[in-house]
Amino acid sequence: AIAQLDVALRVRLAEGVDMCAGVIGPLHVRLPNKTSRLTQEEEWQLTVAAKASRRVGGAPILVVIDHESCQCHPQGTPPLDPYYEHMWTTVWEAQKKDGEGEGNPQPRVAVVNPCRHRDDLSGAKLLLRKGCCVGLTCSGYDYSVVEQRWPGKAPLRSPDDALRVMERLVTDADSREDAAGRLMVSTGVMMRMHLKKYGGCGYGFAPALLRRQVPQRYSECHEMIDRMTFCNAVDFLAYPWTPPPAAEVSVQTFLCHWCRGAYPDTQVKYEKLGFTYCSMPCLSSHRKVHFDPFVTGLSIAS
Repeated sequence: AIAQLDVALRVRLAEGVDMCAGVIGPLHVRLPNKTSRLTQEEEWQLTVAAKASRRVGGAPILVVIDHESCQCHPQGTPPLDPYYEHMWTTVWEAQKKDGEGEGNPQPRVAVVNPCRHRDDLSGAKLLLRKGCCVGLTCSGYDYSVVEQRWPGKAPLRSPDDALRVMERLVTDADSREDAAGRLMVSTGVMMRMHLKKYGGCGYGFAPALLRRQVPQRYSECHEMIDRMTFCNAVDFLAYPWTPPPAAEVSVQTFLCHWCRGAYPDTQVKYEKLGFTYCSMPCLSSHRKVHFDPFVTGLSIAS
């Protein structure tokens, strides 16, 4: 899976002029527990990332939702729609202020695992309508302890959760068209034990899982599965790269009294009786006219 993605990105970069592949991030953002707003630190991180994206031609921004610090039980937790609305507005305003004039391009943002649990899809659908990419990951291990304590309300961590969310996003009428081009499903390798070398499922687990377990009645969606596990990621990572403008270097100079040339301050200079010279020959020439302040090498030559 990684090798195929690498080859596809190389082909995409070879086709376009001044194309680049990469991402700004990942930016780790915690799900809200008490208020539907970003913290000041998270808002600052998104603002910096949006301005950096704008300067290099629209590099994609990757935001990873941290479920570790959130309450798994949904009762009493704020809705996610205002939270993701605030996240999108923060990125959009930062890019708009950093750009000049009208016609600012839409920010390219991917939010990984935006759902609080498998049945909470309103936030993911809002992000898709805004033009964001939505990433779903599953490590291949079932967090049965969390599932037993909160049935049906555990964070998205198991393959069944990813399958259920993916199926609803690609079949619901209000998200089907957006999910086809902006939904990305991956294994979500987070530790060494997830790799095949150490007994895990490997990077190719998610594509194989979707092709194996998607019901036959959705056989027409296999092309969409290829997009969600491969093509959409290539489209997200490749972007037209614009070199940032060269930084203006301010150089301090001094003026030679005799030859009237301007020279950088880093060059050796000579001073005599309040006059500045670029070299000893200029100083000696001025000495011959008794350091007359109204006489220069240019006036004698003329």
